Order: sequence, then structure tokens, then C-alpha cells
Amino acid sequence: MNRGSLIVAFALFILPFTVNNGFCASIESQLQSIARESRKSLPMQIDDAVQATNIAAIGKTLLNTYHFTKPNTSLGNLSDLKAFYYRSSLNAACTNPDVLQTLKLGVSVIYDYYDVNNRFVMKFTIDNNTCRNFQ
Repeated sequence: MNRGSLIVAFALFILPFTVNNGFCASIESQLQSIARESRKSLPMQIDDAVQATNIAAIGKTLLNTYHFTKPNTSLGNLSDLKAFYYRSSLNAACTNPDVLQTLKLGVSVIYDYYDVNNRFVMKFTIDNNTCRNFQ
């Protein structure tokens, strides 16, 4: 995959509300299921510089963890890097009607990035307010 490819498959966390015994599964339990199923595919190379390494659900929040697979010196300017990944993720989320509907239900997605030595590099969150400002 190249750097312009979709950073996160947001469709992974858009589940139709499942009905069991006449009750809809809670958003929280759906996110737990999505995280559990998604972890089975990890680690997953996202592009030439990033690997998805974990996903967890905490309440109505999905926490995505990524690791850069190249040394910091080869990644370039950190602020440009953050802008690139933030903009790509924001565009993917905020232009997808299913994702927007899910965010309107109070779901937020946190993206944590670490370097090859497992040191924290950057973090950003996408939620309903973020997408409202995007449009």
C-alpha cells in the first residue's frame, strides 16, 4: 500500500445494530466485538512506513495503535507527518455517511503513533465535533 491509502478501514467499526431477543446490542458491546475481531488481523502493514499493531474499545472510544516501521530520521518532518495522517483519517471518516452516523452516536476514535523503539510520537482524535468542523 502507498502512503495515500486509507489509514483505517472505518467500515470495521460500522456495524449494523444487531438484535438479540428484541434488544439492540449497545454501541459499547459492538465496539468491543469489532476490536476483538480486528485484533485477529494485526499486525497489519498500512503503508510503507506504518503498521497497525493494536485496537481496543473503551466505552464509546476505539483506540488504534500504530507503529512506524522506519527510523525517525527517515520519516521526515513530524508536523508534516502528523498533518498527513490526520488529514487522511479525517477525510476517510468525515466523508463516509456510515461513519458520520456512528460518530453522531458518541463514538470517538483515537490514533496513537509510536516509533520503532516504542516511543510515543503523536496522537489525534476524530469524533463528531471534529467532523462537524471538517465540513
